[in-house]
Amino acid sequence: MTGREFDLVVAFETHDVEEIRRLLDDGVDAVAPIDGKSPIDCLTEMYFRSDRFPACLRLLLERGATVSDAAVLPVLLDDADAIRADPSLGRHRTTMVSCFTGLVDATLLHVAAEYGHEAATRALLDLGADVNAT
Repeated sequence: MTGREFDLVVAFETHDVEEIRRLLDDGVDAVAPIDGKSPIDCLTEMYFRSDRFPACLRLLLERGATVSDAAVLPVLLDDADAIRADPSLGRHRTTMVSCFTGLVDATLLHVAAEYGHEAATRALLDLGADVNAT
């Protein structure tokens, strides 16, 4: 890991949107793997949870980063309107790396809870997401 990649990972851990922007503006690649992981995977694996997480993710997406399961994006972005616009999200399952919870074949409601995204949680419940799903 280079020094600038390390700085980016630290900015991910603290959800420092301005530092992430500065590093990307200075040439750090939003797509290039860091120690074999995509920058988005590095961000989602971090321990810290805050309401700045969606802004960090949005910045990476604006710079060309992608996720393997696009259905998870409205949840990670805490975008209730986008969730309500796609009723299939209430039943969608995904697998992704997370530091606290094993999100293997997890519902998007589990993902919303993992990241503390209240708007996404409410929207998924409005769509009939099963709170007892395992």
